[in-house]
Amino acid sequence: MAEVAKASVYGPADDEIIPLLAKEAKKRQESGRPLPQGGSERSCHGRAGREKVIEAYLPAQLSDDELGAAIDGVVSRLA
Repeated sequence: MAEVAKASVYGPADDEIIPLLAKEAKKRQESGRPLPQGGSERSCHGRAGREKVIEAYLPAQLSDDELGAAIDGVVSRLA
């Protein structure tokens, strides 16, 4: 999150921070969730906790059904 440290004195604007948070959330999702082995269970819980905190600041994502309904609505208006 080096980009956040470079922000102005007043902090980054929403349009700057949301893409950064989305990028961090995506990195954590792509890295997968390793299974606890040996002493790494604590690490797994910490990673999952950080992911939840980041996702709490992101706008809600559409479900597949909601996205399909939105697409259908646009297609019907254009037809």
